Amino acid sequence: MLKDLIFGILRPFLTAYALIRYGSIWGLKEHLMRRPSKLLRLTYGHFFLQRGSFVGLTSEIAGVPCFPHGIQGIFISNTAKLGKDVVIFQQVTIGSNNLPDTKKPGSPTIGNNVYIGVGAKVIGGITIGDNCRIGANAVVYEDMPPNSVAVCAATRIISKDGEPLDNTYRTTLDGVEPRSSGESQSGTTAGLERMRWFMRICRRIRSRSARRPGSSPKMANRSIIPTARPSMGWITFSKTAGCTERNRRNGTFGQVLQA
Repeated sequence: MLKDLIFGILRPFLTAYALIRYGSIWGLKEHLMRRPSKLLRLTYGHFFLQRGSFVGLTSEIAGVPCFPHGIQGIFISNTAKLGKDVVIFQQVTIGSNNLPDTKKPGSPTIGNNVYIGVGAKVIGGITIGDNCRIGANAVVYEDMPPNSVAVCAATRIISKDGEPLDNTYRTTLDGVEPRSSGESQSGTTAGLERMRWFMRICRRIRSRSARRPGSSPKMANRSIIPTARPSMGWITFSKTAGCTERNRRNGTFGQVLQA
């Protein structure tokens, strides 16, 4: 627990140091392959964890891959091998097959100049030749010869003969049950309604405190500042300069925020 706390405090500084010292996360990976360091290894792993990704430290990557849409959601196995100039789009899995009774156990070996589309899965001890293309959402578990293309099955369109389809999304958000299909409110609308109601209450509190005998003008100009997050159906409080240190510690900053 104490180690996790210390690492959590040092993590931003370690990440900044590693990226500056070694030029990029790939430079850090090469350094760790030559000179292992537990602290830098944790920094390397957390860099990808923050982005919902995993790139195995012991994976063999000949050149820095191209990630046109970033590394979000990308998984590369520890024992995978990638060649040069590999283009990898988001949500791609290059994973191992560890089941002993299967035909292709192991991890993929991917050649040079390979294009891997969105959401594709390359699984098992297979070999992808140079200059191959793997289409979006394709699942590849067999060897691909060089200069070949893998695509998934075509999407099947089901016609409903012009019948209108009800695509209303019904859910329970913040404990508020939708009334009916015709009267149901979306999470955004319900969140805005709660925000308006809360702001009316804040105005009443402020006006009453301003009219109260003996109230100081300084306190009359202070109020709660609600901030709406209608997409999540939440109402939160914004911290401003009016929050005192004592109220920060006590968690009661909402009543002393500067208007």
